[in-house]
Amino acid sequence: MPAGTRPVFTPSLTRALAAADQIPVGSLCGYAAPWKDPATLLTACQQISAPARIVLAGPFWDDPAQAGTDLTRESTTLVQHGQAQITIVAEYFSHSARRALTAASHFAVFPYRPHPAFQGSGAIADYLAHGVPVLATDVASMAELIGDAGLIIPPGDPAAFACGLDRLAADHALRAHLRNAARQRAHLFTARHHARACLTLYEQVAGIRNQKQ
Repeated sequence: MPAGTRPVFTPSLTRALAAADQIPVGSLCGYAAPWKDPATLLTACQQISAPARIVLAGPFWDDPAQAGTDLTRESTTLVQHGQAQITIVAEYFSHSARRALTAASHFAVFPYRPHPAFQGSGAIADYLAHGVPVLATDVASMAELIGDAGLIIPPGDPAAFACGLDRLAADHALRAHLRNAARQRAHLFTARHHARACLTLYEQVAGIRNQKQ
């Protein structure tokens, strides 16, 4: 999202976050896709011991064919899964709405699975750029993106994901440590840093070509 984006809470997001000030909020912003694994998330939520609210935000999460599991109940109300409350905001999120969601989130959840069409997540950058720790599975470039600003667990392992959820939901000191690490990495996800990195790469390639000529 562009620098300086101000948060705007849509009515649906406001409802999803209602009365969530007493428990940590984890969220995933992005449309449902084959490389996202909500089944692992749901199973993990049944195993956690620390209360948390999980918000899945983006198009198609209310479509079982797209989501890969039936989340139609969660798209209309909060549904209790063990100690976790899960809700869906199945709509397109503008930059302002995404900024609102990151502002309201104590941590982000990225339960992904290996898939040939998945190369990396821009949504992770939104969270890290705003100091939000990330819990993600180790697929594609996730571990490289997150670095020390979150927790990385194996894909398709609900027990490991549950352990990560418990740690982020219950351990305030850990969240603060990871939040600080995320802020230290925030500059890596700015347009200026990306432009400089691209320019450096182009200059290196041009230099190599000039040497060969």
